[in-house]
Amino acid sequence: EEKGVCTLLEAWKEIGGLTLKIAGDGPLASELKAYVKNNNMDNVEFLGFISDDQYHECMQGAKFLVVPSVCYENFPRIVVEAYSYGVPVVTSFLGSFPEIVEEKETGLLFEPANSRDLAKKVQWVLAHETEFCSMRENVRREYREKYSNRNNYKILMDIYNKAIGESSQKELQLGR
Repeated sequence: EEKGVCTLLEAWKEIGGLTLKIAGDGPLASELKAYVKNNNMDNVEFLGFISDDQYHECMQGAKFLVVPSVCYENFPRIVVEAYSYGVPVVTSFLGSFPEIVEEKETGLLFEPANSRDLAKKVQWVLAHETEFCSMRENVRREYREKYSNRNNYKILMDIYNKAIGESSQKELQLGR
């Protein structure tokens, strides 16, 4: 429930011409499938649990990723993974999402649990192909500059070196 899938499905009733693929499984799966069936939503596909290969294929083919969380999440790995594939993110502006996703630069932010706002953001994506292509480039750059293995290694080593340097300075001051 806290992942916001109900909000996502409610929003998707207003989206035409774009298939929503939902990966994963959980306690609400049968209820969500019934909702889709009862609302004649033929643009929603439940994938269930998927393998790493299927995940890779989905991410490569994704236009964008929707993370409709209604709970505070610290730093969800899925956002950085999407960036690594060049996939912009449409997400609620709860928790760390506004720190990770920059509006109309690397994705779009919507009001949590507001299916209308989410639908408007998705419709904006569909109506602004040129701007959206720029977002894909921004996401790739963001990943390279902030989240790549090489860059993370450099940041971590800088932290260690700074900590070692500060520790050595304190030892000198204490006469050790």
